[in-house]
Parts: sequence; structure tokens; C-alpha cells
Amino acid sequence: MRRTLPLLALALAACQSAGAQNACPETKPAAAKWAMPAPAHLPQAARAILAERMQRHGAAMTDMVWAALFLDYDSAADIAQEIASEPRLARPFSQDASELNALLPESFFALQDELAARAEEVARVAPTKDPAALSATVGRLTDTCMRCHSAYLRDTAAP
Repeated sequence: MRRTLPLLALALAACQSAGAQNACPETKPAAAKWAMPAPAHLPQAARAILAERMQRHGAAMTDMVWAALFLDYDSAADIAQEIASEPRLARPFSQDASELNALLPESFFALQDELAARAEEVARVAPTKDPAALSATVGRLTDTCMRCHSAYLRDTAAP
């Protein structure tokens, strides 16, 4: 597995270079290829509000992972700091069903806080120019993202 990821990254980089375009399979644009499914338990209005936020996070994470893969430490740090600094959704004041935040599970808010903390960790580690440390912190940040997506798609707020 440790050899597969760097080889995959190199292959993708080669495919994106001008000279290798004809040697690579055609791919859909990232936005068309990867999209978060809509959770059935959230109303359309709530999904629409969260969709913009998730798209920003998705674009930032994609850029940060590429920066990390290519050892662009400054860019990885800058992007991670942007993720950490993004305003967070506030926990609900009540369980009023008309309040968007009350429709989200508590785990969403805990993971939102963890996301900021882990992004700050990436931003602190990247300037050390230690590829192993950067890889580990990006991995922990990605783990948080995946657990948050699971909460978003499957967990429901307590009534």
C-alpha cells in the first residue's frame, strides 16, 4: 500500500502533463465524478445550505492533498489554515425542528470542531517539511472528513 499511493500520484501527475494526455484514460471532471449523496433524513433546504459548504471543503481538500503529494508544503499549510479558519455552524439553541442546526446530529458539530483542530495540525506540521509528518496529519484530517460524511449521511438528530 505504501508503494501504491506514490505510484498512483505519479501516474496521475503524468496523465495531467501536456505530453501524456493521449496515454491516459478519459476522466469526468471531479465535480461530475464525485458527489455527496443526498441524505434522506434532511429536508432539501438543509441540504442546499450544507451543499455549498461541503463543495468548498471538497475543493480545498483536493487542493491540499495534491499540494501534500507534491510536497508543496507552503500551499498545504495555507490551504489547511483556510479550512481551519472557516466559520463553523453553531450548535442548536433548542430542538425546534425549524432550526437547521437542530436537524443535524451532535456528532456533526463534534466532528466540525475536530476538522478545524486537525486542519490546524496540518498547518503547523507542513512548514517543518517532514513528508512523513505531513502524510500522517493529512491522513488524520481525511479520517475526520470521512467520519463527518458518515454522520451527515446516516445519523439523525435526536428528536
